[in-house]
Amino acid sequence: ANLSLQNQALALFNALNGAEDARLIIFDQFENLLDWQSGHALADRPGVGEWIDAINSQPCRCRILLTTRQWPQGTREYPPTYMQEYFVRGLEVDEGIELLRKLGVEADEQGLRTVVERCAGHAFALTLLASLLRNRHLSLATFFQDPTYAQLWSGNIARNLLDYIYKQQLDADQRRLLFAFSIYREPAPLHAAQAIIEEGEAVSKVQSDLDALLSQHLLQAAGEGNYQLHAIVANYAQGHFIEGDERANRAALLAAHVKAAQYYLQQSETHYPPPERRQHMSDMEPLIEAVWQYCQAEQWQEAYGLMEDNSIYRNLKNWGGDAILLELYTLLLPPEKWQAERLQAAHIYNNLGVLCRALGRMQQAREYIERALRIYEKEGDRVDESWSLNHLGRVYSQIGNKEQAREYYEQALRICQEEGDRLGEATALNNLGWVCNALGQTEQEQKYYEQALSIFREIGDRGGEGSTLNNLGRVLNDLGQHAKAQEYYEQALDIFRETNNRRGEGWTLSNLGKTYYVQGQLDEARTYLDRALRMRREVDRRGAGRTLNNLGEVYASMGQRERARECYEEALSINRAMGDREGEGKTLRNFGRLYLAERNYSIALAALLLAQRLLDELQSPYRYSAQEGLDALRQELGEKQFAELRTKVELKAPQIVKEALG
Repeated sequence: ANLSLQNQALALFNALNGAEDARLIIFDQFENLLDWQSGHALADRPGVGEWIDAINSQPCRCRILLTTRQWPQGTREYPPTYMQEYFVRGLEVDEGIELLRKLGVEADEQGLRTVVERCAGHAFALTLLASLLRNRHLSLATFFQDPTYAQLWSGNIARNLLDYIYKQQLDADQRRLLFAFSIYREPAPLHAAQAIIEEGEAVSKVQSDLDALLSQHLLQAAGEGNYQLHAIVANYAQGHFIEGDERANRAALLAAHVKAAQYYLQQSETHYPPPERRQHMSDMEPLIEAVWQYCQAEQWQEAYGLMEDNSIYRNLKNWGGDAILLELYTLLLPPEKWQAERLQAAHIYNNLGVLCRALGRMQQAREYIERALRIYEKEGDRVDESWSLNHLGRVYSQIGNKEQAREYYEQALRICQEEGDRLGEATALNNLGWVCNALGQTEQEQKYYEQALSIFREIGDRGGEGSTLNNLGRVLNDLGQHAKAQEYYEQALDIFRETNNRRGEGWTLSNLGKTYYVQGQLDEARTYLDRALRMRREVDRRGAGRTLNNLGEVYASMGQRERARECYEEALSINRAMGDREGEGKTLRNFGRLYLAERNYSIALAALLLAQRLLDELQSPYRYSAQEGLDALRQELGEKQFAELRTKVELKAPQIVKEALG
């Protein structure tokens, strides 16, 4: 009950994929979760885009049917893989007749059949027709015979019926109310619509207008006093508020979006926590909607200022809102359309790059950050230039080019030291420590982290201090100093909890679980990893994949191999969906170890070969562990049998692993 929408989406997919009996799951009107123009998930629907990625990138035991007018777009750009498109012809005649009867249309079988066939089984067209008959007190026979309605049967019947109802059955006040609701992309209460309408209309009249829209199926009750329009109706209402004057209609639409933004700002101020007490994404929902509304109103400067003034980027990053942030920042592109200042444009590109990297879109991340870097260099903004260099280094590190990453980090470090930017200096030192880890330079890695920790403490940066304590804990764990590592992790955990950094808290819990694991304390390890997984599912999907991999190791050590296999399979799907290639390599390594323990040598070898290939390519510090798995297999089989098996398996390794995953 306490799961976020993002976590609910992931949990739903995993539940469907793990179901014992295959089922057909139908999501009707899925377009209500999507942007009408782009097909991407709406900003306040975190996890939907990632869920679309998941169902498109891997098979599911259950079959999932989405009914939508837009092709659903995930967070990553790739062609349809497991998703397939089917043109829906509409309701069958018998189904259409049953719908009409449920809606109160009384007529003989032939008359109902004629209606369904003329509407091509379009459910909403049939609903609108039933509404028209009821409000006009018409029988179906009279409707057919009256020449007034003859034009409704040509062309787009649903649109024709909507057009007739809008122009012939709604008065001006009802049209204004319909238009007002169309401005909101989420279900909204009546007072939200009233914020769009000019004042002066009596409360009783507004309620009467609301009832009229509901009775004619133009508006739908969404629960808890909220209402929303069918997507067809919303699109129609926005295009017909001022008939015959496209320019005036456009101006009215933009003005309405401004009023909606102001409504959300007022809601944030009166009904939501002040900035210092915000702890979850839900605390910022009206601000997110206000930014979106300002962008629809083409008041991008106000949208950008609102994001900056309320630290929306920093907070949502800490709370797992990368997909929401990506949508909001994308709405600001290109910055030239609103004459953004050069440094504002650079900040937008830089943040987009960071978000794309977090979501596994490395090519886009590099392009955005390089664009930001060029602007900072041209503007002489040395401090922000160093931050872009740090971010660019992380992109190159993540794709396996550690030497190039080190060059960028060292450039960033020099600039920060010259400019006296202590925060940037500590960040660069931390990043250099990560590179040394990959290159096996443990002593230098520890020195970098210790220097960074000293600076973070000196300047009072608690978040940086917590991150560096985590990094030092990992070094000490690798060196076998588990008690000291645990001490650092506990300090980091306290800091992340104090600063409400849920992403950092999940990361640290996972690290504590690993520490208990290497000490052989399996129950404690599982407890911490379970806690970490619950949190990371909510705020850090990439991290959730890493934690699942660690949890799989614990279950394997407990002899619960089926549970371990389930963890690895889910981890692998997340690794691939998030573009986490190192995580994928580590999971394949563990997958190989599991099958080696079961003496299923072909699958073990295939998985270990794929892991070695990936981790070598990335210059990952974990590449040696994949080789250790191969050496263990060679020792168990003997050199000759190992060589023969490798000849049979190597070229077919991807297919063997795919089949093993079911």
